[in-house]
Amino acid sequence: MPQPTTVLPTVALIGRVNVGKSTLFNRIIGEPRSIVSPLPGTTRDVQETLVTWRGIAFTLLDTGGFDVEDDRTGIPAQVLAHSRLAAARANLVILMVDARAGLLPTDRTIAEELRKSGKPLIVAVNKSDNLAFRELINEFWKLGMGEPLALSARNGSGVGDLLDRIVQMLTRPADDQSPQEARPAPVRIAILGKPNVGKSTLLNALLGYERSIVSPHAHTTREPIDTPLFWENTPLVLIDTAGIRKKAKVTRGLESQGVSRSIQALKRSDVTMLVLDMAEGINDQDKQLAHLIEESGTALVIVGNKWDLIHDAQKRECVSKEVPREKRLGLSITQTGLRRLARERGLACANRQDDAEKGNTLDTGAQYLNYIHGRFPFLTWAPVVFTSALTRAHVRPLIETALHTARARAMTLEQAALDQFIAEATQRHALPRLGPKRKRPELIGFQQNGANPPSFALLIRTRERFPESYLRFLEKELRNKYDLVGTPVQIAAKIIK
Repeated sequence: MPQPTTVLPTVALIGRVNVGKSTLFNRIIGEPRSIVSPLPGTTRDVQETLVTWRGIAFTLLDTGGFDVEDDRTGIPAQVLAHSRLAAARANLVILMVDARAGLLPTDRTIAEELRKSGKPLIVAVNKSDNLAFRELINEFWKLGMGEPLALSARNGSGVGDLLDRIVQMLTRPADDQSPQEARPAPVRIAILGKPNVGKSTLLNALLGYERSIVSPHAHTTREPIDTPLFWENTPLVLIDTAGIRKKAKVTRGLESQGVSRSIQALKRSDVTMLVLDMAEGINDQDKQLAHLIEESGTALVIVGNKWDLIHDAQKRECVSKEVPREKRLGLSITQTGLRRLARERGLACANRQDDAEKGNTLDTGAQYLNYIHGRFPFLTWAPVVFTSALTRAHVRPLIETALHTARARAMTLEQAALDQFIAEATQRHALPRLGPKRKRPELIGFQQNGANPPSFALLIRTRERFPESYLRFLEKELRNKYDLVGTPVQIAAKIIK
């Protein structure tokens, strides 16, 4: 499957715990993306974002504590492993140290490991808030990484000098840059769900490598993680979010901050993948998240995860057999498509005695679609993709479906097409008779007011209240005619007197 494509140089922030890497990351990008706290090990996953300075663009990575001398196991060991991968991936590494703490043995050990990589290196001496601390930076020459650079991530002093040095050291200086082709804005896809439904595992499955730390413990992911990539030349940003529990159960501190930023990530997304644990079933918290997504106006794909726990490998084989792409999407998008594919694959499986049971797999899928739509009757317009993040089953249809919903959400229709649509719709189902005199309102027109999501206005002349049921009819007709799958559609009656 497609892999992330490196199109920009990468700069990694490396250092032991609590030297201020996340504070510097937030200072450079101008927003509190990484959670900052005095607790060691707050940052676990690698944060990633795009930065432009003096016309040069690069990818900036914020990493967890690089404490190589610790005997680490479990999550701390994974944090260290991910930090090492970030350093290996980077074109330029910034070793952050603490001026107040001075040069520590751990700093020397990290520097020795980084020097062996042969990569360009910068020593950034953080917490140099005043002249007294700045005078202490000379001891960091001993790291053998060149001239140390004093800065304060908290107040911003010296950060501009650091960015200037980054630009100077990157392999693509401004003078040698050829004009870049204008690229479309990336499609931002948020992965949302309760704790431990498999969000981080799903992100890793979509990327094809271990990007997020995964463990059976709830709240392993503490903050939204942005991962830019290209999917068949389409720029994407996948956003892995912290699991959201019921408000009463959310603890203060890191979990509360993580939940708050997960909700903010939803607001800046084009598409949301609502991840459900199909083995556990849908509960009230899933419903609350579904309502949150509905209110946000993002496109939506409902992900029925842990499908491998619903069926054994033999039953799944019939579903996963190679079929035309549009039929795989049919399986993912609509219950009708699922049943159609069930008939086709069911017949094929029924041709052999030992495969007879396999045809029931799709019937089970149809039953689960009914179950999901029964629990979310307000989201029947959202496509459902059954997948197993653990086995990476149906990952490609999931991305294709998300991109389909993003296109639908951004769709803009010509007025001529809307005029034809409303003429055909009112011919099939005339405007309702209103008021005591049972008079039909006068149709003035039908227009689109905006996109992302699409919004429309039915212009009519009447003194009576116009029924919502007819607007729902128009929404259904619009969705069917223009394939508005997975996006909210807003239609309002605008009464002209």
